[in-house]
Amino acid sequence: MTPFFSIVIPAYNVELYLQETLDSVYAQTFDKYEIIVVDDGSTDGTPEMLARQNDPRLRVIRQQNAGVSAARNTGIAAAQGTFIAFLDGDDIWAPWHLEHACHFFEEHPEVHWYASPFLRSDCVKESLAGLEPDPGYDVVDYFSGNAWVCSSTAILAKKAIPGKELFPTDMAYGEDVLAWLSFALQSPLIGMGRKADCIYRFHASSAVATRAADINTEIVSSRGLYEKWNALYEEGRLDQALSFCRKHLVGKWIRSIYLNNGREWSPHLRELHSLLGWPCRSWTTAYHLLSEGLSFIFSLPLCLHFWLKGNRVPPPEENAAQKQHSAVPGQRWEIQPPENGAPLFSVVIPAYNVQEYIGDTLQSVFCQTCADFEIIVVEDGSTDDTARILAELKDPRLRVIRQKNKGVSAARNAGFAVARGKYIAMLDSDDLWKPWHLELARRFFISHPEVCWHSSKCEIVEKIPGDYLSSAMPEDTHSSAIHFFKDRRIRYMSSSSLCIRREAIKELPFFPESMEYSEDTSAFIRFALTHLDYGVSHVESAFYRRRPGSATARVVPNARKCLESDWEIFHQYAMMSRECPMTPEAVRSMRSSILSKWMYQILRNSPACWLPTLKPTRPLMGIAPYLWVRLYIAASNMTANIFALPYLLKNGRPS
Repeated sequence: MTPFFSIVIPAYNVELYLQETLDSVYAQTFDKYEIIVVDDGSTDGTPEMLARQNDPRLRVIRQQNAGVSAARNTGIAAAQGTFIAFLDGDDIWAPWHLEHACHFFEEHPEVHWYASPFLRSDCVKESLAGLEPDPGYDVVDYFSGNAWVCSSTAILAKKAIPGKELFPTDMAYGEDVLAWLSFALQSPLIGMGRKADCIYRFHASSAVATRAADINTEIVSSRGLYEKWNALYEEGRLDQALSFCRKHLVGKWIRSIYLNNGREWSPHLRELHSLLGWPCRSWTTAYHLLSEGLSFIFSLPLCLHFWLKGNRVPPPEENAAQKQHSAVPGQRWEIQPPENGAPLFSVVIPAYNVQEYIGDTLQSVFCQTCADFEIIVVEDGSTDDTARILAELKDPRLRVIRQKNKGVSAARNAGFAVARGKYIAMLDSDDLWKPWHLELARRFFISHPEVCWHSSKCEIVEKIPGDYLSSAMPEDTHSSAIHFFKDRRIRYMSSSSLCIRREAIKELPFFPESMEYSEDTSAFIRFALTHLDYGVSHVESAFYRRRPGSATARVVPNARKCLESDWEIFHQYAMMSRECPMTPEAVRSMRSSILSKWMYQILRNSPACWLPTLKPTRPLMGIAPYLWVRLYIAASNMTANIFALPYLLKNGRPS
């Protein structure tokens, strides 16, 4: 009679545990099974212990030591049952494990595999006393992120097993992950029990308790795993498979580093960094990781910098690492320099007295899912700890240029002069990017090769949200190429959201160093006169931080200087635009943009302080808007607000 289950148990030097494992099988409430123990060349008392067994359902196959994968494959080849259940030679089943699986397969003949939760022996007592039977289950997609398969709880339909060898024999680690991925590509639906019915032993001699001598082997094996899946990338759902492979293996490494052999990993960290970033050269995989909601990877410093804490892990982090089986060190997708020598993006950051903000700003760049970039920080003669903080950062993509204090324009120009990337992305030293900011720009430039610059929306905040690094790119990232002056985009542009094709910058300095205010406005309009088409992504991918001491916060106390700068811009580009085919649009845009900005400042701040500065603006504003502003300041009732508001609404609110 054909058994319903064939139980495959690989055994290698498990004399101390195998009897208890077999007893847990003998105690099953469902008895239509056979047991196949593959003795993989044990050198302890395992063969003698097996010889003492007298259950007719037990078969023992002996082979030379070839590894756990070969032992499992041998058991699969000899199996006669309809379903194959796997159990490691040191783990324990609850009595109802097979019965619950049988009920599931009878109710869902279209599903070809089943697994259940498990408990680790280092987290609970090695006893089944605390386990309670629960026949409930869920049918889920393996790639949904809700299925965690342990080799000692996995049960597969034999007819659905692809090929002759399910488990790869050339891998020392991660072989079960590769097997489940192979099976899931053909049979993605899996039944998942709701309560644990297995104790997974974790002890010093187990394969999971990584020793320092095994680390190189693990890294090599895992790189081979990634190579296998990259080679098959065009088949099936390989983006999801790569993502799961990364989650399973890297999660184990992180827990080993933090909770077990931290110091023994130190010599291998650079190698491991390189490996972790590899799969995310595929945007599809990187985005899939983010879209799974792995906010945990950003809420704790799991970026392999544990040695900075002297290997002392605070209890909250230790607890979280034990519970979070999908921990992925996503804070740095890639630390190796680009292979072709020239990065795709050069990120230019001017920095002056920003010790409180520069660390967070750089972290938002390191977290970018598009990892092909260099960072150029121009330290503009800071008098606080900014220079010290930058000196402590060790990343091959980071370059720090130091100069005497010359202002933000000179700092940006210095960064532009040494940039090597195809695109230059600007970021102020107190602002931040969401993880997909550069990817958004990359996609736009690919789809619009004729456009030389791109910007997205900025969210103006006083406090940065704590979970911003876990945000996934919205599905609707509508981008369009528009005429700069017709759309009057200058009102909404922030330098921290702008990317420019480097080859389009014909001369340096790009920013006028003689201007204290509105220097970016001047540079952007000059660029727009020769590059009229401008790319806009209609999503917020950056945070503009409003803080005391920022350039924007100094506008009102320096109102006259600000107005003088804007008058200089208007006069200069009104003259330049005579040679531009869009002269009327350019002039109207400049007047409207500058005027609406100052109208907004007047309404938003203390109006009376602006009164002395209004007279010089009369030729810039025109007589009608000038009178409206005077009316607003002079009036003491709501009527003036009502008169002024339509003008502001018509011209828009500037950033």
